[in-house]
Amino acid sequence: MEKNMNENNIQVNLPVEMILKIFGYLSYDEVSKTRLICKQMNEVASDYLNAGFKTAQDQLTKTFREIKDGLPRRESERRKHPLYPKHDALVGLDTRISLLRMTYNKYIAAGLCCFIPGKVLDEIFFLLKKVKILPKLPSTSLLLQEVRDISSMAMEHFDEAIVPSFQPDLVTVIERSIPVSDFEPQITVQQFEPQSTITMKQMQRDLRNLKQTVQRKNNQVRKLSLIVKRHKKLL
Repeated sequence: MEKNMNENNIQVNLPVEMILKIFGYLSYDEVSKTRLICKQMNEVASDYLNAGFKTAQDQLTKTFREIKDGLPRRESERRKHPLYPKHDALVGLDTRISLLRMTYNKYIAAGLCCFIPGKVLDEIFFLLKKVKILPKLPSTSLLLQEVRDISSMAMEHFDEAIVPSFQPDLVTVIERSIPVSDFEPQITVQQFEPQSTITMKQMQRDLRNLKQTVQRKNNQVRKLSLIVKRHKKLL
């Protein structure tokens, strides 16, 4: 890889196609770290990470449909079916992805950032692969523990450390109309079967995390509203 270094400015003289080819051999976590190399790598890696997040959502929807098609129509038979634990795992994974969408999508749509946590993407794809390949899954709680932990840490860090740095530009974010569909779950509630085997404790924890996320968003909206008012007074 040819690099020209001018003090703190690094240029990578490679065509985008070649960079994408290299990314194909890396994990998403490794790709996310290449954003620090230079502006070109940041732009290409950002698009690659955003595309990866979209692909993860598409694969989740496709896998869920495949699992659902393999389940019996009768509820009494469905809950005893070997595929039902996979159904539960996908329900839990969709909850995580929905929270990630709520956290990142409006900023991605506004061009302020990309889907930063590549490690979360790696774990999502790993879980989807497990669901498709393994004939029998461990408990949903154990299966989703890692993705719950790292996604929660990623969202918390994003809200507390990264979002505040956007404030000078967030007036534009508010004035732009981000479609509500960007925040809807990839799998709708109507697609889920009732009486999931996910424990009440897990559901309460996910609900608590969701409420905390919504509260943080409400606080951000209030702060941004003040910024807009101040901005209008200066005009």
